[in-house]
Amino acid sequence: MAGWSRAWLFLLCLAAGEAAAPQEAHIKEMVAAVFSPLSAKGSAGDLAIVPRYADMLVSKNVTSVLVAGTTGESLSLNVQERKNLGDAWAATAKTHGMKVYIHVGAESVVDTIALAQHAALTAGVAGLVCQTPTFFKPSVETLHDYLVEVGRKVPHLPLWYYHFPDKSGVLSGQAHLLLEMIHERKEIPNFAGIKFTDVNLMDFQLCQMVGGGAYNMLYGRDEQYLAAAALGADAPISSTVQFSPWLREVFRLTKLGKLWEAQGPQQAVAKLCSTFSAFEGSANVQKAVMQMVLPVGPSRLPYRDLSEGEASTLERDLRAEKLLDPKFSATYSAIAV
Repeated sequence: MAGWSRAWLFLLCLAAGEAAAPQEAHIKEMVAAVFSPLSAKGSAGDLAIVPRYADMLVSKNVTSVLVAGTTGESLSLNVQERKNLGDAWAATAKTHGMKVYIHVGAESVVDTIALAQHAALTAGVAGLVCQTPTFFKPSVETLHDYLVEVGRKVPHLPLWYYHFPDKSGVLSGQAHLLLEMIHERKEIPNFAGIKFTDVNLMDFQLCQMVGGGAYNMLYGRDEQYLAAAALGADAPISSTVQFSPWLREVFRLTKLGKLWEAQGPQQAVAKLCSTFSAFEGSANVQKAVMQMVLPVGPSRLPYRDLSEGEASTLERDLRAEKLLDPKFSATYSAIAV
């Protein structure tokens, strides 16, 4: 029956229209880049924590999530694990009034399309975010064609490109060239915008100019969100909104047009993010910080978790600086992971 339900949902979505209406689907609220709950053995099957995780986010006025992105260790998970995560968050969204966006980018376009089609058949999924392949690096042209393939398979869902050149090594300083090609060729009618995770604000501004500002520009560098907001960023897609109050406050103030007042909170975000760079690259520092607020399980190789001593010292320092939320508690029992 479940398979039939998914098939009927897909047909109904297609009947509603050939393509999503990107302008109507634009994201204007904070989006939490959620961590993937893993067990001690490295399994991504500990999904019972998702409703509690959602409770915590809603308590902080964060009602949209990005599942299996960089923060969620996406490329370290297999396709079935990523599908299961998306299903768990979509099911939870129904009872929590949340929007769920699924990251579908993979090294193989076959896997990317499989993830996109699964998400399209999952009630509660609001849109798709797709990064570039990273080992066989595309050109602007072939990345455009890659996104065309994805967009054509799921025309009723809005699609965002996930730009993170520090991790991918792809199109550094050139996101605007991709967006210009997408805009000029018009082969992805459901293309909504870019999740821009880079410090190159000139490239960001050039993206803003494409189509007279027609595209939804979301910013992923928490440490300089205020600057991006002043340049027209619509909203942050963020890891730190889950465990620290300061970017949430920056977002609130920028929405009120109070950019001057937002400088202090933004400096607190920068201070928080600066502590992450004190650790070598294989250390999953932010997941360790998340554990200080809500347990979400260990990391998967090639990431490593912080040692008990490292985590304890880091938590002491962050709490002394008032950079962390308190541990999340609720009236029901905590779920062990």
